[in-house]
Amino acid sequence: MREHATTQQQLDFHRALFTAYFTDFENLMDAEVLVRHAESVGLDGAALRTALAEGTYLEQTNEGIEHAYAVGVQAIPTFILDEQYAVVGAQEYDTLERVMENLHAKRREVPLPDPHAP
Repeated sequence: MREHATTQQQLDFHRALFTAYFTDFENLMDAEVLVRHAESVGLDGAALRTALAEGTYLEQTNEGIEHAYAVGVQAIPTFILDEQYAVVGAQEYDTLERVMENLHAKRREVPLPDPHAP
């Protein structure tokens, strides 16, 4: 039975892909690029390669894209909050914090690990 990715692995994978695309100008349409970065954070590269080749998550991906269009996403990043509010574009932390406070969001009891901590 395969283990599920941890939250930290998912965050690390997203960061690796962000760096790959925006800093290293790698092609994220290349399955081998995705697999290499998945393996670099401890994810199962073979399972990812198979899922990509077989289109395992294609339907869910297309549904997510359709949902994004339906709620008006026109820029990246767009933060959808409480399934009804959108904050478009790169924002300062303070801006997002104020929006969350206005939505009466509660802070996590245990924060996620700091990726920059030693």
